[in-house]
Amino acid sequence: MNNWKCSNRQRKSCWGCFKKYEFKRWTADVEAGKWLQAKGAKPAAKPQETSVADEAPEVTATVISYDNYVTILDEETLKAWIAKLEKAPVFAFDTETDSLDNISANLVGLSFAIEPGVAAYIPVAHDYLDAPDQISRERALELLKPLLEDEKALKVGQKPEIRSRYSGELRH
Repeated sequence: MNNWKCSNRQRKSCWGCFKKYEFKRWTADVEAGKWLQAKGAKPAAKPQETSVADEAPEVTATVISYDNYVTILDEETLKAWIAKLEKAPVFAFDTETDSLDNISANLVGLSFAIEPGVAAYIPVAHDYLDAPDQISRERALELLKPLLEDEKALKVGQKPEIRSRYSGELRH
């Protein structure tokens, strides 16, 4: 216990906990003066003192703008976004479900991004107090299906089993 870098009160407190919770090996090591010493271990190196202020990299805050994030609640906006997706060289696509279980999960939303900071979300089955009017899941998928099944459209995403369940096979 004399090798510890802590007060006598702290050493006694730790030793008391070891005894109370029956950490027999640790209690024996403390009593024998071998606490935290591995067999054949070398003494720990002393840390080099440095100034954190001298080594800390300069941090600059990034301001995130949500100006190009859109919630799509009507067909007109969805059709405009489908046109953007068709023109994009690649787009990201993801689904939101009401469960992590792929077999019983229901599709409640779809999201798209055409570049960093430019994205859209389509709620299709949000059901909560004051939920906005939404495009039906069936209508949204009907409008998106040609794009999602287009083999020439490069898509990046996850959960294809959910998408294929609702919209046919997704082709990349």
